[in-house]
Amino acid sequence: RVDLAAQIAANARGEHLLKNLFRAESEASTTSLNSGLLDHATTYFRHWLRRQKWANTYGGSQLESDGLVDHPISIRVKISREPNRISFDFSESDDASHNSLNTVRAVTRSAVFYVLKTLIPGLPANDGVMKMVSLQTRAGSIVDAQYPSAVSSGNVETSQRIVDALFDAFAKVMPRLIPAESCGSMNNVLFGGTDTRALPAHPFVHYETLGGGSGAGPNGDGLSGIHVHMTNTQNTPVESLEQHFPVLIQSYKLGPSAEQREGQYSGGRGIERHYKFMTRTTVTLVAERHVIAPAGRNGAAAGRTGAAYFVDTDGTRCPLPSKFTRTFESGTCLVVRTAGGGHWQPLSSD
Repeated sequence: RVDLAAQIAANARGEHLLKNLFRAESEASTTSLNSGLLDHATTYFRHWLRRQKWANTYGGSQLESDGLVDHPISIRVKISREPNRISFDFSESDDASHNSLNTVRAVTRSAVFYVLKTLIPGLPANDGVMKMVSLQTRAGSIVDAQYPSAVSSGNVETSQRIVDALFDAFAKVMPRLIPAESCGSMNNVLFGGTDTRALPAHPFVHYETLGGGSGAGPNGDGLSGIHVHMTNTQNTPVESLEQHFPVLIQSYKLGPSAEQREGQYSGGRGIERHYKFMTRTTVTLVAERHVIAPAGRNGAAAGRTGAAYFVDTDGTRCPLPSKFTRTFESGTCLVVRTAGGGHWQPLSSD
């Protein structure tokens, strides 16, 4: 509710400032200023594009599964550069999944803009950039889902695989610039049920996401325990969680580091969180990077994979897949360990 209130307040403030601008300037002048901002972004991007020496590059990434069928889903991109245009062709990506990991075309477009913004220092953040971008997708694919494909997890999971595919392509022509892969998942944890510890019993539901490790890059080690790329979810305080829901957080800490070779920058560490449920609870996890590790860059080691476990009341620990829904009885536990970031190897001439 607080997040929604903040968004409403931000929009109201923007509306107020925009009205003041129209009062201070004529409508024609304000419209001209807006067009100038768009034109500036287009010109800025054009100058960057003309300095590039490469023509075509290819990249790809994989979702490890959709939670229903246990096989990877591939995202493939071809990037072609011309003096006044750059094209991103995702047409060879796999078909939409039967689960909710599909993305609509708008999410793919946003991922392209995000990657361009990270690559080009000072690039204005407006649609003038996209005037010089051509985007090709195939309707019905994982990156251009059509009705009735489910898309609820595409924006939180698949968007990050799209970013990985784009960085993979750019790394082939800009090896000194592109960081290693990050944890690549929002690690979505949802739980709910009926709290029967006191009368009257009442329903509860909670949804939170967990950060991980960011990939190392040319400027040094990756960060630990953070959200990366197109994510921005705030940490849920343990005290608040235990106050409002029938759950105890038995442990909340950084996960272990991945092994690396001498001379490499280290990827960040993931998060490990232990949930003990105090009443019968239905739990859903939607995560990634439990099987396919975040890749290192320039031959560096990969990051550590994530994992999930069910822990019974007698302490028996059983592994769980990265995507599941199951019921946890009172006194049982869920352990979620998120992935770390890949390592980065400086090139020999650096």
